[in-house]
Amino acid sequence: MRHGWFGAAAAVALFSVPAAAADLAVKTPIAVSAYDWTGFYVGANVGYGVGRDPSTVGFPGFFGAPVPPPESVTQGPVGWLGGLQGGYNKQFGNLVVGIEGDWQWSGQRDSACVFVCDTEVAVTVEQKLRDFGTVRGRIGYAAGSALFYLTGGFAFGRVDTKA
Repeated sequence: MRHGWFGAAAAVALFSVPAAAADLAVKTPIAVSAYDWTGFYVGANVGYGVGRDPSTVGFPGFFGAPVPPPESVTQGPVGWLGGLQGGYNKQFGNLVVGIEGDWQWSGQRDSACVFVCDTEVAVTVEQKLRDFGTVRGRIGYAAGSALFYLTGGFAFGRVDTKA
């Protein structure tokens, strides 16, 4: 009987295949792709703005002398802002160059009383920032999903003033 158990154990050991981790389904590791900043983008924004506009108000009199003397006033236009922006970036290694622009609409406004404000001859100056925009170039350094950049360009806008 002893030989019987030994023979059976030897047969099982000889003909059985051990289960190994290699028999399990192995997923291929996902290749990590480098982040690429190349492409077009568009977006929208909304917010609230606060401005500061110091100015001097005067009326021309005879021979160019203002009547009454000029008065300094500082207006602080406040209101909603909203707009669209878009641009394009191109990446060369870690160097990123691009161009972008935006156009904003504004409800910022303020008015101020100048000269004698407690009588019927008061003059009110009102300013409204209607819209503005920018066009800028960009140069930067890409560090994965972070982009460190410098930007510069020009801005334009339309301010309406009524007195």
